[in-house]
Amino acid sequence: MRQLLPLLLLFLLFTSCKKETTLELNFMANYDGADLLLDEVTDYNYYDGTPLKISTFRFYISNITLVKGTEETVLVDVADIDFVENRDAASAAIPQKIVIENFETGSYDKIKFDIGVSESLNATTPIDYTSTHPLGLNNSGEYWESWVSYVFTKIEGRQDQDEDGTYNGFAYHVGGDQFFTTKEITRSIEIKEKKNNVIQFNIDAKKVFSDGTDQMDIVNEPSSHSDLNVPSQVTTATKIMNNFVNAITLN
Repeated sequence: MRQLLPLLLLFLLFTSCKKETTLELNFMANYDGADLLLDEVTDYNYYDGTPLKISTFRFYISNITLVKGTEETVLVDVADIDFVENRDAASAAIPQKIVIENFETGSYDKIKFDIGVSESLNATTPIDYTSTHPLGLNNSGEYWESWVSYVFTKIEGRQDQDEDGTYNGFAYHVGGDQFFTTKEITRSIEIKEKKNNVIQFNIDAKKVFSDGTDQMDIVNEPSSHSDLNVPSQVTTATKIMNNFVNAITLN
């Protein structure tokens, strides 16, 4: 018993000091405050009042980093956020989630992140990863060999521009190193010990189509495939990426 007692005390000391802090990164999508549903049925009002449906909404987010003064803590290298399950209100209420166990507690000044895949990772291909990696073979459809790039953002849907009941499709697929975009949000973030801490990213799909002043002319800009040899494609892709990063806020 005398020999076991010090070991027991050591165990109790270890377990009492062990941090059980988790950090959840949650991603929720909406359209002008309403749940974003990708059901090909739900109509949303575009800026001009015409009906619009969204069928695909996904993107790569990378280098999610918490900043405290000059110190930076990288939370996630890269993640694929796909709202394909948003088919009804119940599923739309469930966030896309990244859970980080035993995270370091403390206070942070800001959070920063990138939309897209960094140049070094974008030089790789799906075969360089395990199948379940965000850039791996299970996501091989998000890598375009002709671009030599992953698809950074993918937004697809249909709009009834003249409200005659006939919807015309749009597809904005953006990729390529020049469209890699960064955002910083200054916000006091407190990670508390032995708590389930949550940082929630909200993405307003409506804002992807506007810079706050001018709206995308979907009829005349129905697609983008980031062809650098076509100036209009570059212009559209640049608009989408700039709008996309500005459409992301913290809860």
